Parts: sequence; C-alpha cells; structure tokens
Amino acid sequence: GSMQGGKLDHAKEALRWALGQLGPHDTFNVVRFSSDVETYASKQVPASEHHKDRARSFVEGFEAAGGTAIDAALSDALRAAPEDTHMPHIIVLMTDGRPTVGETGSKAIVELAGQRNSHRARLFALGVGDDVEASLLDELTERHGGTTAYVKADASLADSITALYAKLAHPVLTELALTIKGVRTYGLAPQRLPTLFKGDQLVLFGRYRGHGDGVVRLSGTMNGARRTWEYQTRFPRTSEEHAFAAPLWANRQVGELLTEVRRSGESPALRREIVHLATRFG
Repeated sequence: GSMQGGKLDHAKEALRWALGQLGPHDTFNVVRFSSDVETYASKQVPASEHHKDRARSFVEGFEAAGGTAIDAALSDALRAAPEDTHMPHIIVLMTDGRPTVGETGSKAIVELAGQRNSHRARLFALGVGDDVEASLLDELTERHGGTTAYVKADASLADSITALYAKLAHPVLTELALTIKGVRTYGLAPQRLPTLFKGDQLVLFGRYRGHGDGVVRLSGTMNGARRTWEYQTRFPRTSEEHAFAAPLWANRQVGELLTEVRRSGESPALRREIVHLATRFG
C-alpha cells in the first residue's frame, strides 16, 4: 500500500527497462509481493520476446495494496534458480518498506535466506524512500555477495537500475580470497570480501604485527577459471606517510560495531569499544 502514487510507477518503469535488457541466453523470473507473493512463472524462463512481453503485462497489473512479505518473496526468488547450474543466479530485491507480513524479524529473515540459498545466488537490493529497513537490506546483500543502493521516494529508479544492471552484466572477479605473508594481520574490514564488478575497487583495512618484507596474494574466479595475483611489498615498523590510514581503519571498525548494535542491541562492551576507537583515532 505504501507504493501508491509515483513509487509504483517508477518501479514498473524500472522493471520494464530491466526486462528489455535481457539477452537471448538469459533466463529470468519476476516476483511480486505485498501481503501475498505472486510469481510470473513457476521457474526461471528463457528471455524470449514472448516471455518478456508477457512479463511486461504481468508488471502492468501490479497494484499498490497490502503489506510487505519480504521473507516469502525471498524464499520464492531463491527457489527459482536457473536450471543450468553454471549460470549465475542473481536476485534484485526492490522494496520501500519494512517486513510486515509473515516472518518480520530481521535476524530470522537473514538466517532463513542463508539456509535457502543453496545455489549461492547473489542478492542485490534497491531501497526506495525513508521507511525501508536499511540494516536488513545491508546484511542480506553483504551475506550474499551483493550491494544495496538507496533512492528517494519521489525519484526515478531508472538511473539506479541502469547503474546496477551495468554492474551485474560484468562480474569480473568472484570468490575472492586474500592472504598476507610476512606479518600477522588482525582487525580486517570487511571480513568477507565482495564480488568485484566492472569499475569496482577493493579497499581492505586492517592492522598488522611485525615488520619487514611481505607478500600480498589475491585470488579469485574469472570467467570460470581461478586466477592469482601476487604483490611484493614492505611493511614498515612505522610510517608517517600513511598516517591517514589509521582513522579510516577506526571508522570502518566503528561502522562494524554499530551494525552489531543494530543487529543485536546495545551493550556496555560495544559502547565502550565504540567510544574508545572514536576518541583514540579522532
């Protein structure tokens, strides 16, 4: 019901544009959810002109009514994986609200999505407006190798969808792994490395003990094959040249701790650590 007016029109426009971008070798499905959940097809179907035209008609029939059954919609989307196991399974979740129907607990929704994602689908999200539950979307996408974008309630989704589709169409490096030899590292953020898409960069913050020569090794899957890059480097005992890194690291750590506060609630230990990092590193 909260999608009444311009929001629903923008969502339909974005969906129609996305359907138009699908190529002849793609498969797809569309899942509509409010208080109930309805899918265009029982499984992913080929992106033929026939199916794309029928899917556009399906989208035109969307109405702004009811609540927000995010858990049930995710369940259906995760179940409808491509029959070809070598094809990537990508889900884009568009919502303007908080879960209000079925399972409404953020922690439970995240856990259930993890249990159902046996096909290792990558989940991306578009949050529309100010009422969306950002912490839920952020955790879902982080756990499933995607990203979240947010747009204003009265804004067109076209630019966001265009940028997201351009990214999804060019996955560069998946299943990343990073090893650092020569020093002992700790306090790394992010703890789980994301999939890298065209135009992305990987920024990893952390601390280390020891000093001297070292090797940084990054590996990942590119076009179905495993690739590895090695970088010879030196870890100094101290470095005034890179003093800017410490506050940036602390900022990331505070962000991780605040996410934990949103997820599990505030505790004296979390509060003390946040204050300690903020005051020590400015």
